[in-house]
Amino acid sequence: MKKRIYLDYNASAPVLPVAKDAFLTLLETPGNASSVHREGQTQRRAIESARRSVANLTGAKPDNVVF
Repeated sequence: MKKRIYLDYNASAPVLPVAKDAFLTLLETPGNASSVHREGQTQRRAIESARRSVANLTGAKPDNVVF
């Protein structure tokens, strides 16, 4: 039997295991990134770190990366 190749990534795409692990870790951490308490600020730092990473990968300014 031939291996099936899935090319319909219009609505979704496979996620790299490292990205999935990072996402699940953040989902398990409580906190509203708009809050001033410690948990919220932890989430805010994670978002800003991701924003800088995406900006670096794309050549954009972090302020221009919107999630």
